[in-house]
Amino acid sequence: MRVGHVTDLHVHGHSGVSPWRFANKRLTGWANLRFHRGAIHKTSIARSVLESLAADGPDHVIVTGDLTNLALEPEFELAGQLIEALGLPPERVSVVPGNHDVYTAGSFRARRFEGFFGKHITSELSGSGAYPFVRLQDGIAVIGLSSAVPRLPFVAAGRIGRDQLAALGRVVAEPALRERFPIVLVHHPPYNAPSPLKARLEGLDDADLLEAALAPLGRGLVAHGHLHRRIHRRRGPLQVVGATSASLDSADPDRMAGYNLYEIEGGVLVRVTARVLDAPGGRFREIELPVS
Repeated sequence: MRVGHVTDLHVHGHSGVSPWRFANKRLTGWANLRFHRGAIHKTSIARSVLESLAADGPDHVIVTGDLTNLALEPEFELAGQLIEALGLPPERVSVVPGNHDVYTAGSFRARRFEGFFGKHITSELSGSGAYPFVRLQDGIAVIGLSSAVPRLPFVAAGRIGRDQLAALGRVVAEPALRERFPIVLVHHPPYNAPSPLKARLEGLDDADLLEAALAPLGRGLVAHGHLHRRIHRRRGPLQVVGATSASLDSADPDRMAGYNLYEIEGGVLVRVTARVLDAPGGRFREIELPVS
């Protein structure tokens, strides 16, 4: 079983959007996009990343949030087109939201993300609700969580929340998961930076509670985004792997755009590979990550 992992596409496009819709947190987001983010997050790169991933023939693709910048309809439409271009049926592409996908309280209340990507968050376990959703395929169980909540300007922190954690507790006890390798999708990593300020502004409010809720799985992979950096850590019985942004043009090889591939055999994660865009040549080079 080969699983592809992309994250943080950060596509942007505001054609036809009323200027009044920027009279909120989007004003600071637009300024960041205009003077910084727009120059380094390139939709053309995201398209190349997804084309390369499709050519690798994944059995399932996971997308861990921040598909958009400002949670506007044109951005969701463009992100949806990129996902469709993978050529996989909806049940083989699982998507969870990031903080940029609920950039304003209005987009969160309107459930705009769910409106555009509803077919990628369907659950095969009844009663699990929108999140967590569970999708079963060929020896794996994909568990999708939402850490995306609207925040004040300059705050990118996430939260799972009491209700979702309670539902997750019921999900991990499901007999259907016992014979399958669990892959948990969440935008924010399930641990925080040592700096209290950084954790408060960019981390996951209930990271400790999430780790405790996942521990009964006994094994598995937690795939995340948010950090725009390729990273691999062992947290108790779980392997936690982050992919870099799929659209980021960076001189730092640990941050340059790319995607991850996970190979699962016999219920065991046997290989983790990162494919990183080589900007000058437009090709992808392969980096093997340790599997502990």
